[in-house]
Amino acid sequence: MFRSQKTQLSFVILSIVALVIGYNMYNKEHVDFTSVGVVAEYKASEFNEFVKSLSLEERGEIGNNVYSVEGVVSILTEEGFIIQGGVFCKTESPAQLASQQGDSVKVRGRFVGYDDIFLEVRLDHVVPF
Repeated sequence: MFRSQKTQLSFVILSIVALVIGYNMYNKEHVDFTSVGVVAEYKASEFNEFVKSLSLEERGEIGNNVYSVEGVVSILTEEGFIIQGGVFCKTESPAQLASQQGDSVKVRGRFVGYDDIFLEVRLDHVVPF
């Protein structure tokens, strides 16, 4: 019986800890990347070459920074668009896809990473600059 009580007490304590951690994570203040200042401005191909030349560790260090990128829209997708030169821009909503293929754009967005398969820089929270 004593072992069962210890198990039940451990379960109750772990449940309370999990609830507290979950509550704190749910209510954590989120960053509005559309209002964060731009770290640097690049042409799409220059930004792609810059990120490609970095090591994985260096790419991690520049993560979550906001960059401005300029170029021509080459492909439109449901999630965003690709700027010629290898920059994929993910927008918050499809309504922000006002650009058409071939349009020249200047946008700002948060650096998420580099896709080695598609050779593309990934930005999210992208808005016009």
